[in-house]
Amino acid sequence: KVGSPTCHHHLPQGPQLPGSQICPSFSPHRRRPKPTLPDQNPPGLLLAAAAADGEAAMATATSTSCRIAGTEVPITGSDKLRWIDLTVPSPPSPAPASPADPFVSVPPRAASGCHVVSSGRDSQRYLAWRIHEEHQNVLEVIELCALKEFPSSGLRLVFQEALCPFAFMCESEGARRGESVYLLYVLTISGVAILCNLRSPFSYVSGSILSQNDIVGFNLQTHIQSAKVTAVKAKPGCLVIGRQDGSICCYSLGKLAPSSPGFSNELRDDAGIGRLWTLMSRTKALGPVQDIDTATVNERELLFVLHLDGSLRVWDISSQTKLVNYNVHLDDFEGQPSRLWVGEADDDQELISLAVLHQGTMVPACDHIGVYAFSFGAGERFLLSPEPSVSAVPLLEGKIVDLKISTEKLWILKEVGPMLYEIVQYNSDSEEICSYVLQEDAISEQMFQSSESALDDLVWTADSVFSSMK
Repeated sequence: KVGSPTCHHHLPQGPQLPGSQICPSFSPHRRRPKPTLPDQNPPGLLLAAAAADGEAAMATATSTSCRIAGTEVPITGSDKLRWIDLTVPSPPSPAPASPADPFVSVPPRAASGCHVVSSGRDSQRYLAWRIHEEHQNVLEVIELCALKEFPSSGLRLVFQEALCPFAFMCESEGARRGESVYLLYVLTISGVAILCNLRSPFSYVSGSILSQNDIVGFNLQTHIQSAKVTAVKAKPGCLVIGRQDGSICCYSLGKLAPSSPGFSNELRDDAGIGRLWTLMSRTKALGPVQDIDTATVNERELLFVLHLDGSLRVWDISSQTKLVNYNVHLDDFEGQPSRLWVGEADDDQELISLAVLHQGTMVPACDHIGVYAFSFGAGERFLLSPEPSVSAVPLLEGKIVDLKISTEKLWILKEVGPMLYEIVQYNSDSEEICSYVLQEDAISEQMFQSSESALDDLVWTADSVFSSMK
């Protein structure tokens, strides 16, 4: 990867200036004072950045006086990774794929993610997966551990048809004695949801075939709702899909058999009301589902659903009730909402932040990230209400790949050219924009460019290098 140039901007106060990269009123959650905490490393963004979360790569946050937010270090040994090929057979009686008109209409793209698996008090394991844009039927998985060297091998799963750019991995509750078992959720473009049971460490023989006993498949086209799938999300024991007609359906895949009662449930506004009212309420059509995300708030599993018409609906998964219906359209910016990211709930401030990508439709188009916050209470009657302040961050160049959000910061991974990526950090408190660069670029800049504190910068760099060797 090529490091991005270092940038560091102090944003002007007052009105938004033309060409500035972030509005000064970025933080929508200064309602409550919060304790001063040391800067934290940003969560992983892609396969390589996700490994940073497992300490295989390092991103050292610095104070606001530094020119860069952190550095990116190449993963030692990652260039010698050996892939174990494992063929995944099709589940019984899958629906025939139709490349011209696929049942899953999620646009194909390169996708990746990282999932944390607890393994005791001493360490955690991280499962990083990736789907290539050129080979949509291939999914690669590596297992990382902070106390171990970078793995020498990874698992390459070859499916019989192209996959939706989505995957979810977690540890099975009924893991075999002495051996971990991981659950892998994927969805094919023909509408077949597949659940695979995978062993760990990946002790498969390259070229082997996964047993049918370790595969559970379900054809979404057999459900009464026949609208195409436009979004998908998963949690342990649950697969959630959004459709083109705006409907949401939850499947207890991995928890119940597909033929069991209660395996599928559609989320409706009129739960518990009569059939007549059901028919009447459906006269108001919703826009197609654009994206889905989940979060845990006050021990409640919440489902955030973004629609094309700008509707953001928040559901309680356990009770299947709607909590919030909110419009995310930005008054000052044009664009269609397309992607959604939800941060972790801040129990101290009783706030949860989320970001929405608004893709510009005008020429020349300019995409924006809308930043929103919702407050919640801790009483018996759970309430979720939007905060009045909304901020927008323009993306003046590059294509967004991924994003992470917290109540204090926003990290954006952008593709600014072929194989050229940039990680930008927005700090809501200090109103600064900083970049992450490769370690060697940071050293070169500090050694050959003048600085008021060049010696301090070089000591900081050396400390960063050696602290990552633990």
